[in-house]
Amino acid sequence: MSDTLKKLLIVILLFVIAFLGYNSYTKNLEFEKKEIAFKNEKDLLLVDFNRIRDSYEDAISKNTFLSEELTRQKNRIADFESVVKKMKRSDSKLIKFYKNKIEELTITSKKMIKINDSLAQRNSMLNVENQDLYEQKQTL
Repeated sequence: MSDTLKKLLIVILLFVIAFLGYNSYTKNLEFEKKEIAFKNEKDLLLVDFNRIRDSYEDAISKNTFLSEELTRQKNRIADFESVVKKMKRSDSKLIKFYKNKIEELTITSKKMIKINDSLAQRNSMLNVENQDLYEQKQTL
């Protein structure tokens, strides 16, 4: 082999090595960005799960008529939260699934709390009526 051919081969190898190094570096940067984005999405999901769970706990603590159903929903949230905490890699379909679950649970929570408030209000009115009737009975 001639010196010129050896030098040309060395230059080509150096370019290939440089290209591979640059390519690895850029792929690593992309991976790190995706990993950070995944962690942020995961953290946001967990914050949403905590917010919803707290609203259920608040409704349950008010000695509600729907406490059994609210407890069941709260347990579902805990199950979803547990799965999200264990997620190790980015899975956009799974993240989208849990975002949809959060929306569903938020809607369900609002409906149940509205029903609960309505029942509590009706119960209060019935208690007042009952007290009035009791007082009327006492005066007869």
